[in-house]
Amino acid sequence: MLSSYFQISIFILCAVVSSCFCLCADPIRVPEGRIYFRVQGDIKNPNRGDHALFDKTTFKKLPMTELTHTMPPSVFTATGIKAGPLRYKGVLLETVLDAAQPDSSFVKITGTDDQSLAFSMADIKKLHPLLASEVNEKPLHTMGGDLGEVMLVFPESARINNATVVPLAGIYKITVEPHTEVEQAA
Repeated sequence: MLSSYFQISIFILCAVVSSCFCLCADPIRVPEGRIYFRVQGDIKNPNRGDHALFDKTTFKKLPMTELTHTMPPSVFTATGIKAGPLRYKGVLLETVLDAAQPDSSFVKITGTDDQSLAFSMADIKKLHPLLASEVNEKPLHTMGGDLGEVMLVFPESARINNATVVPLAGIYKITVEPHTEVEQAA
C-alpha cells in the first residue's frame, strides 16, 4: 500500500514539474506590427521560421526596466539632448534572450550602422545591458538621428577592460552563436 502511495505521489510530482517547465517556455507572440529587432541563430523558441521577431507589442509584454545615468553628449548630438541624467526604459537583454531560449554561449548585437558588439552569456548576466526603447519618457525612434527603435545601454558601473561601455544604437539583429567572429567585448 505504501509503495503504491509513493508511486502515485512521484507520478503527480513529475506531472506538476513537467507542466511548470512547459509554462516557463511560453512561445513568443507572433508579431503583427513593425519589427523592432530579431533574435536569430542557435535559439529554441522562434516565432517565425528560425527567428524570434519582436515588434512593439511583443517587446513591451516583457518585464520593463528603468536605468538612469549620464551619457556623453556625442551619443545624442543629433537629437538635441544635452548631457545630464537620462532615464532609459526597456527590457534587459538577458530577458529577451531568456524568451528566445539561446542554445549557445555567445551573442553578437548588431546596430543599423553595422557596428557589432559580442558578449558571452555569462557577461550579459553580469553586465545587465538594457535594450532601451525610451529615453526620458520619449520613444527612441522619435528623437532623430539613427537611433532606431531600440538601443543597447549599459549601467554606468558596467566596465569592459576598465573602460566605460558606450551605447549601440539602432539594434536590429541579435545573433546567438557557439563562437563569435567579432572580438568579444568583455
